Amino acid sequence: MKVIWDFDNLFAFGERLSEYENFETAVMTATQEIAKALHRSLLTRTPVVTGNLRAGWSKGENLAFRVTKVKRGYVVELSNDVDYANWVNYGHHSYNQYGGPYEVKNRTVKYYQGNSGKTYVYGHFFLEKSILDVEDQVEQIIYKELQKWLEWCVNGK
Repeated sequence: MKVIWDFDNLFAFGERLSEYENFETAVMTATQEIAKALHRSLLTRTPVVTGNLRAGWSKGENLAFRVTKVKRGYVVELSNDVDYANWVNYGHHSYNQYGGPYEVKNRTVKYYQGNSGKTYVYGHFFLEKSILDVEDQVEQIIYKELQKWLEWCVNGK
């Protein structure tokens, strides 16, 4: 009985597996997909009164987001140029001169009036909620991109 072993495909697989640039491309693509998912979630969760705050996510240098490679990974940076974005997200004191509920375009906003008579408008926490939404999707996004990379390593396509 004669057995012939052909290791050419195994060696080719090992060579493709060691091509670090293609792995970096897969990781960068996965990071960009995560950033896109976060951007979509922010657009849907950002409260709209005039539309300026929501439109602020699409302005800036790179329009929606910037992905930067750092020493031990990648950083996703989303920016909003609207001045009052922090106030809407985290809440703020209202300086309503009449001491009544804080109103925006005929809509009453959730508020708290303390002993001092100052009104505090509760935040929407849309940034934190969007991050929690995307955390559920991160594993699936990474799995999909790594699956594509492994298929490329095995098949060479």
